[in-house]
Parts: sequence; C-alpha cells; structure tokens
Amino acid sequence: MSENKIILPESGYVLAKTESTAGTKESLSTSNAVYCEEFTFQYTADTIARRPRVPARQGSMNRSGKARVEWTATTEMAMPDAFATAAKVPHPDVWFKAAGFARQDVSDAAFEAAFYVLQHSNHEAISFEAYSFTADGADANEVQGRGARADFEIVINPDDGRFMLNLSGGRALEAATPANTYTANAAQSRAVSYYADKPFLAHSLHAEIVKLGAPSVVFGGGTLNNPSNALQVVSVSISGGMSPTEQTGLAAGSGVARQRLAPTDPVTMTLSIEEALTSATGAFDPYALRDDEDALELRLKATQNDISGNTNQFTINAFFQVVGVSRVANADRALYDLTCELRYPEDSDDGNPAVGVSPTQVFKQGSSGNNGLFVDAAVTLDGVLCVGFIKS
Repeated sequence: MSENKIILPESGYVLAKTESTAGTKESLSTSNAVYCEEFTFQYTADTIARRPRVPARQGSMNRSGKARVEWTATTEMAMPDAFATAAKVPHPDVWFKAAGFARQDVSDAAFEAAFYVLQHSNHEAISFEAYSFTADGADANEVQGRGARADFEIVINPDDGRFMLNLSGGRALEAATPANTYTANAAQSRAVSYYADKPFLAHSLHAEIVKLGAPSVVFGGGTLNNPSNALQVVSVSISGGMSPTEQTGLAAGSGVARQRLAPTDPVTMTLSIEEALTSATGAFDPYALRDDEDALELRLKATQNDISGNTNQFTINAFFQVVGVSRVANADRALYDLTCELRYPEDSDDGNPAVGVSPTQVFKQGSSGNNGLFVDAAVTLDGVLCVGFIKS
C-alpha cells in the first residue's frame, strides 16, 4: 500500500441533516457540511459467544450481534448573516435537533428569532456522514449513521469565551445495508465551505441570576434586566441527561430497532460564581438558597453585530433550584460551585404558576419586559430550557 493512502485522523469533514422520518437515511451532499470542531466515532458490534461442551479449550466460531455507530461532536453557537427564519436556520441547528431540542421560528416586525426548547419526548433524529481523507487528499473512508441522537452539554468556556455545544454518548443505526456503514470513497470531493459568521462570545455578557420573590434580588447587584455584575459568574455548564437508549426488536435490522432519547432525571447545571460577604449588595448566601429551596431565574444574553451590521443575540433562559454547594479557590479568589437542577418555568407575567409547578408552562417575556424571554415572542413549546437566536 502506498503511504499516500494512509488516513489522516484530523483531515475530513462531517455532513449532517435532520431526518424527515426518524431512522430513514437522508441523501447528503457537500452542501450539508456542518461546522464541527471534534467528531469521533466507533462502529461497534456485540459478540455472541458460542461455548459448546468440548473435550478441549473453547475454539468454536462466534457470531456478530447487535451493531451501532457510537459518536461524539462539538460545535459553537453562531447564526447566519442577515438571519431570516423564512430562509435560514442557526448554524448548530442539526446538532440541537440530535440532542432533543425542537425549534420554533418567530418572525416579528421588531425581530427574527429561532428558539430551541428542550423536549422530553417526540425527538427528531439526524443522518450523518463523516469522511476521513487519505494523505494525498484524493480519497476518503466514510462512516454513515441514521436515526442519530445524543446527550448534550452547553458550556461557556471562560478561557476563550465561546458558547460550546458538546454532544456525547451519541448513538446511530448502521446503514440499511450494513456493509455501507463504513466504506472507502474514491475521489471524494474536498470542496466544502463553512460560514464566515462570527461565533458568539461571553465577553460583556448580560449574565443575570435572580432570586425570585418580593423583592427579587439580582446576584452581583443591579436591578431586573440591568445587572451590574459587581460579582462575576465565572462559568456555566448545562447537562441534558438525555440518556441515549438502544431499543431492540426481533425483526429489526441487526437487532436494533431505533436509538431513543429517554430522559427522566432533571436537567442539571453547574454555576461557578464569586463568593462575597453574604450581607453585601447583590451577594447570595448559597447555603440559604439551598436550605430555603429558593426558586431562581437564569438569563444570559450575548450581543454582537453580524457581517451586515444587524444586531444578533444568543440567549439562554432557565429557572432552577440550588441542590448542592461546594467552596473552592481558583486564581486567588474564592468561588462557589453550585450544583443546580432546572425546574418548570414560572409564568413571567404574574408568577402564577410558580417555578416548578406546571410541566406545560412555556417561556415568555414578563409584561414589564424585565424578566423571562428577552423579546416578546409567543413561544408555544414547553420545556425546562430555552435557547434563542435573535436578530433585532
């Protein structure tokens, strides 16, 4: 074999598309190339061991059992220039769909927005093809998956400031013809392109954590919708706990009928925030928050201009409860690492229903515009986490 046909591990690309029917492979082309910083896969199969009673050591041939493609992916949050819901979707759309989010588009005289709300069931699935190229760039090996779904984590990286979406524990069905799951592609095109749009950064982030009540208290000082951030939120990590689950069947191809998301436990979040004198303005006593079972609201908004000069926003809305507190020291400052669980939203108009009461309560903007969603959008999808891409 010529050395120029050795596969280079970091040379390749990923094509992906949301499936019209979950489990039915979509036709993909280089126009379906998606931004993906890390993509890993393993094509695995169970081994059915055959161990008859023999007068020697075991040596009978095994059989190959259930097979699947296991995968992970990492991407960033970005949206197209001059975003319009009628013609465009946010760049990580396909990855959100794989992780259990549903998208609702809202077009208004004042804004264009796509909201992703985490769903407990009725999840969509994606098809993907991942190519790894040879050293000479002329050919590639390809792995393909269908009915693909995964768990997720949204991380705000405090070092480079990006919002990252990490997909883990991903599972996909092998190809309808199993031999096509991992194949060689001669003369595979290298002509793919990626967006020029800028990813969102947490620099100058509107980071608002509110203890709900009368009156409400904003961590770090300030007022509702106008936090002063005298105390810093250092990092945020939200984990879906989507539990990718393989479901089998006697008549299923290779014994695997589908890959499902089967979430049951709460969505979790880790907040790292600066510790201050508990009586200082805007300071929280995390132990009191935990012990008093207080309801809190998280509102994050990153704002930047797109290539054409439009104002774009990336937002995260959630309501949560502190269930664990750990004190740590880092870079010469004292921090609280808060373990939190997301709760059903409150009605941001009047607080009724309250946080954690109604599984069907939707995210909305409060009548004063100072709480809930950052724009007055009629979101009808219910869930415990809402991510928004908004062009003003």
